[in-house]
Amino acid sequence: MIHVVTGHICSGKTTWVNERARAGDVVIDLDRIATALKVDGSDQHEHEDYIVEAAAAARWTAIDRIVRLHASGRFDVWIIHAYPGAKDVATYRRFGAAVMHLDVDHETLMDRARRTRGPKQLAHLAERLTQHPEGKSLHNEQKGL
Repeated sequence: MIHVVTGHICSGKTTWVNERARAGDVVIDLDRIATALKVDGSDQHEHEDYIVEAAAAARWTAIDRIVRLHASGRFDVWIIHAYPGAKDVATYRRFGAAVMHLDVDHETLMDRARRTRGPKQLAHLAERLTQHPEGKSLHNEQKGL
């Protein structure tokens, strides 16, 4: 099965996947890819823009290839994608992916971000939370995935 896990920064996407993925499964995570592209692998959540751009391209290449290989059914695929756009959602639909959105209250998200993220991610999260007030799903347009 192909699983796509979405949610705000600090919503627990990586933890959720790590608790469910089994040996032999494939996990595609932008943060893991970006960290692998750095010389020292430092700071797994704060990345320069050029690193993020390269990691995003590598993510789609990996997704494209692994979906083809997945046809064997020998493993599950776990894609962590915080904020998929409409094009991304359409692509995941074509793959027949199951989408899980992790919904965590805003206070908890900000508390986690203050403790575990740098200023760039904290500001990005605050901006996203302003765009999606309490009680409104981040992915209303994606119902039925």
